Amino acid sequence: MPAVSRSRKDQVSAGFLNRQTVTPLEIMAAEPKTKSTGQGNHGGSWELWVDRCGGFDILQRDRVTIGGPGGDVPADIAVRCAWRSRVATIVRGQSGDAIEIVAASEASSRRPGVLQQLATDQWLPLEGLSSGDFVVAMSDAVPRVRYQRPSPLSRSAVITVAAPHRLVRPIDATILFEQTILVGPESFNHVRAQSLSSQGWVLFRRDDRWWLRGRNVSPQPIELGQRWRHEDWSMMIKER
Repeated sequence: MPAVSRSRKDQVSAGFLNRQTVTPLEIMAAEPKTKSTGQGNHGGSWELWVDRCGGFDILQRDRVTIGGPGGDVPADIAVRCAWRSRVATIVRGQSGDAIEIVAASEASSRRPGVLQQLATDQWLPLEGLSSGDFVVAMSDAVPRVRYQRPSPLSRSAVITVAAPHRLVRPIDATILFEQTILVGPESFNHVRAQSLSSQGWVLFRRDDRWWLRGRNVSPQPIELGQRWRHEDWSMMIKER
């Protein structure tokens, strides 16, 4: 691939400035993006279904709660476990994401806890949290919830739950959306679709619509609730 021009390099983040070539995905990441429309904790929420891969919740908001299936206000990410309601909140920010833990002594009053910065790949520190009437230590009874930001070129993150626990909703993972979602077989993608060829698929929003583009496919609008097909794979997005 030929080297990009100086004007294009100037748009690429500092980590790539000293490199002589830049991949199409890196160029795309450096292009101006539509500003997030999430407002507080009332941003958008959608379901994404990818054939031969699975289902995903997509949440676009500044604060995302984690908890059990109970409570007057269900958690955004609810796990089938002894937790009754919210036990933690992921707080999203420009400098990175953080987690706010609801300590066992604070569970009933919901007083805010201390923010802990999250790494790009870690198990959330949820051991020893209140499950309602008692506190459970780290064991098989405590869900293991993983937070990942697989690509440095996207602020979107993925939340998964390790077996034997599972999410209340019939999905495989929750995507905390910010500007782009990468889809493909490589480890840096938010949606790991092993059956796809490496085409650099990118989901994004523009003018309140979902769009999809690939390395050899120009941006195409995605109609909610309608299956989008390309060669040997398909996907669908619908509102939650």
